Amino acid sequence: MDNRQQSKLAGFITAWDEAGEIVTPNGKVQFVKLIGATDAELKALYNKETTVSKIAEKIGSDLTDYTRESVI
Repeated sequence: MDNRQQSKLAGFITAWDEAGEIVTPNGKVQFVKLIGATDAELKALYNKETTVSKIAEKIGSDLTDYTRESVI
């Protein structure tokens, strides 16, 4: 929780999770993960200057760091 409003993250992007997918009696379940993204990263994605996989690779962690700088 960022109750002091010091986070540099402006939103989230999604990527396929390493857990993959499973088939259940009720259908297929595909796992995704949420990745916190800065405003600059979101704008770069919107403008097609980069991809989600490139951003995720540069971040290099599954843990969300609310204080991290943009990788763009």
